[in-house]
Parts: sequence; structure tokens; C-alpha cells
Amino acid sequence: MTMSDSSLTLSAVFVGVAVLATVVDILAERAWLRLRRMKYEGRIDFSKKAGGDRVVFSTVDLQKKENDEKHPLIATAPPASHGASITVGGAPDGAGVSCSDTPALVSQDEEVPPLMLLPNLSALCGRSILVKCEHLSVGASLKDRIAQRLVRECVRQGKRKLFEGTSGSTGVSLARLCKEHNARRRKELELKGHHHVAHDEEATQGKGLRGEHHEKDGNLLECHIFAPEDCEPGKLQLMAEYGAIVHRCKPTTFSSPEHYMQQCLRAVRQSERAQPGSTFFCDQFETELNWREHYENTGPEIWRQLMNMRGRTPGSETETEGGVLDAFVMSAGTGGTIAGCSRYFKEQTKLLRQGNKDQSQRTCGGDSFVRQQNQHKMFVVLADPQGSSLATRVREGVCFNADYEREGHRAQLVDQDTITEGFGLNRITQNFRKALPYIDDAISVSDKDAVLMCHYLRYAEGLFCGSSSGAHLAAALQVAAKLPRGSRVLTVLCDKGDRYRKKFWNKDVLRTRGLLPFNEADVEAENASSSNAPPLNENAERLADVVRQRFFPVS
Repeated sequence: MTMSDSSLTLSAVFVGVAVLATVVDILAERAWLRLRRMKYEGRIDFSKKAGGDRVVFSTVDLQKKENDEKHPLIATAPPASHGASITVGGAPDGAGVSCSDTPALVSQDEEVPPLMLLPNLSALCGRSILVKCEHLSVGASLKDRIAQRLVRECVRQGKRKLFEGTSGSTGVSLARLCKEHNARRRKELELKGHHHVAHDEEATQGKGLRGEHHEKDGNLLECHIFAPEDCEPGKLQLMAEYGAIVHRCKPTTFSSPEHYMQQCLRAVRQSERAQPGSTFFCDQFETELNWREHYENTGPEIWRQLMNMRGRTPGSETETEGGVLDAFVMSAGTGGTIAGCSRYFKEQTKLLRQGNKDQSQRTCGGDSFVRQQNQHKMFVVLADPQGSSLATRVREGVCFNADYEREGHRAQLVDQDTITEGFGLNRITQNFRKALPYIDDAISVSDKDAVLMCHYLRYAEGLFCGSSSGAHLAAALQVAAKLPRGSRVLTVLCDKGDRYRKKFWNKDVLRTRGLLPFNEADVEAENASSSNAPPLNENAERLADVVRQRFFPVS
């Protein structure tokens, strides 16, 4: 054999090995994606045993092994007999509504934000009001979900500078996750013996709050956030504390060059010209990653929790183990959450309505969850704040609101202002366009109703949440009032109230705008009390009366 023949043979071997490695890599990736999809569909569980890791598939035979055994992935509660029975008063017909203890009210899954039934509000309206508590997540915000996906995509593409325009919450999540990534990356560099340079954080009083800068730090991320200057000061401060470079922009119309999104786009182009290939634009309003994150992750997670909540539905005499939704109420900031979740919920409801047992077993955990009424329909309702025209787009097909034409109306007169933020728009984003086929109706929520429901949440349910949560509940009650007793209405508590102390939770601001849920005499009595607030039970009862009169008036 000549030298050339040997070289050709060796080359052929190398090519064969390379092709084989590529094929193996592709097959491994497909297998991983399949396992990941099966995990989200509730068909597979990775559980640790004494003998090592094992993969458990959910089948009918597995469930029949023990009567009490449930699907390993689903967040199940202990049997109702394990908890004491409690009675919540205040039902419209005067009768209390029995609910089992904690297992009946909270989905028992410590790895994800809980799905809760609001006992007092459910008893008040005679329907199950369910809330996904995203404000109890690690980052205390629903926006952590899309922010995490965007940061991962930025790192995957090898970009170093991350830009986004936001009204606040997404910016906080992006800044926090970039900070976490940089901390992990620095630790890796230290372990490898590399040195990096990082300037101390500094804050200025100028247009931009200067945060963390990085010079040749490998894969460290530089986070640039463009936000309207009238958003909650606490959010701007949080972004800066997490190390983001925050650019405060004047609130104005989207078409104006001074709008925060337009300024962000200009900065992205400038950064890309200066350092080609280094810039990542999140584009949360238009990116398909947004709605897909909620379709692939948030929706399946909520559905599994929903199907395994035990307890007695208000208005029903029977103990139930989960069930399909009657209505899903959600606002639209970017439109990603309502697009992804509503699409997933309607697909699963359709499967149950068709009685496809194979699909229902994989998704829900068994035959007992198949709804008997074949004609059952799940409604998706948009909760839209005052000043937004999305509700008009849903109801009439035209994105126009004559009373609140300008997106930057906060800078105008108080009577055209809105105290809420982070949701509602006067334009159609690509993510919201994906949601339109699945939205059945829309409800415009006033600031007064949003404030009322946030105060009710705080005093009657013990949950301290932001403005969008109040708007969601106000719309959810209006939807519940049109549904039969015992219906199940789901919404989301998006973030904590401590980010809204300067405006939405500021009593002076609320009093100036006439948004306090109590009259001035009640407020004076509250301020004169020794604890600077009336007892919680008095506040709860007072708020329950206001809520009942507002949403369930006696005819």
C-alpha cells in the first residue's frame, strides 16, 4: 500500500468518524428534546432512588399500582382527610362555603410558584377564583420567565451587550439574571485562574443611572435598560442596584423618536456599528420566544397544578379533584403570557371535551379529570387598564380609544391618567397578534377597581401584590358574575406590591386621585389609630362589603 493510499484511508476514517459523531449528536439532541417535551406534558419524571437515577413513565398501569399514587410530576395535595375542614363565611346566599385545609387551597409543588384558591373571595362570589402566584417566584415577578429565556439566548449567541426597552418589570428581571450570570462567570474565571476587570457600581443623577461596566471580561453581560421616567422609582432603583445601565426616557407616543423603545433601537444600532456581533436586542414585544415560553412552560405547569387541586368548589356539594377551567383572565403587556397560556389551555380543554382518554391521561393524570359535558367551553378574557385600546381591538376590531389616545397620557391631566403600569398598549405587538384568535372577550378595568382589589387581596387574603394583579381580579370577578355558581376562573398575580410603594401603594397619591377604597372619614380613623391601621379583620370585612356591592349588587 502506497503512502497516498494510506493517507486516503486515514482521511476516509476521519470523515467517517466525523459523520458518525454528527449523527450521534443530532440523535442525542432529538432525544433530549423529546424527553423535555414529555416532561412538560406530564408523561415522564426523573426521580432519584437509592440505586441511582431512574426514569418513570406515567401510564395507566403505574397509576393502578396504588389507589393513592399520583403522577410523579404533578403537584398533588395530600388526601382531603389529612387536613381539617374550615368554613369561610360571607357567601351571597348567607351560607358558609366549606373548604378543606391547606391541601385544598394550594398546589403542593415547592419547585414552582403555587396555584392557589382564594378562599374568602371564592366564598364571596360563589365561584372558585384561582390565582397563579408568580409574585412568590424567586424573582418575585412573572417576567422572570421570559427574561431567563432571553438571557440564555443572549449567552448562546455569544453576545456581550443586552438591550431592552421596558416599563419596568422585565428590566428588573433582566438586570437580576444578568447579575447572576456575571457572578457565576466570575467564579468560573477565578477557578480557571483568569483575571477580569470590573468597575464599581456608581449612580448618577443624570438621564441614565450608570450601573456595572465590563472591560474584556470574557462572557460577562452588560445590561442596558431603557424605561419611561414615570415608572415606579423602586423599579428603576432595583435595576441600578442589580448593575444595569438604566436610561430614563420621557413618556410619549410610540411613534415619537423620544419613546423609550425608539431610543433603545437607536442605541442597539449604534452599539452594533461600534462592535459588530456584540449586541443582543431582547425585543420582548415582538420576539416569538415570548409567547412560546408560556406555551411550552407556563401553560403546562399551571395545567398540571390545576388538575390536581383538591377541595370543594364554592357552590358545589361534592368534593372534586381538579377540573378544567371555565375562564382564564389575563392582561397584555407584551401579549406573550395571554398568547401562550390561552393557546395551551384551549388545546387541552378541546382534548378533554373530545374525550380523548389517551391524551387526557398523559396531560392530566387519568380518566377522573375528563369533563362529562362534551360541550364545555373555556373562555379567555382580556383585562385591559384604562388608557389602553387593546380591549377595543378585541371587541370591535379597531385599536382605538377616543378618551385615551396617547400612550404617554401619564404626563397629561390627572383625569386622563392611570396609576397602573406594565400592561395595556395602544398598538398591536406580534405576541398579542398571536393571542387574538384565542381571546373571547375583553373587559376594561378602571384604576378604582384595580386599587380596590389589590387592597382586598392584602387585607382579606394576605397577599401583597402590584397593580396588574388588582386589575386581573377585578376583571375575573366580572367574568365570574356571568358564569354559573361553582365555575372555576383562573388569573395570575404577576408581582409583589413592594415595587409600587411610591405610587400605586402611596396613600397620598391615592387620596389625591380619589382612588382610596374607603371614604375620608375611614382614612382619618385609620390614621388616628394607635397602629396606624385598623385591625385586619375590620379592613377585610369593610373591603368585602365594598367588593360585594361593586361586583355582586343585590338586584
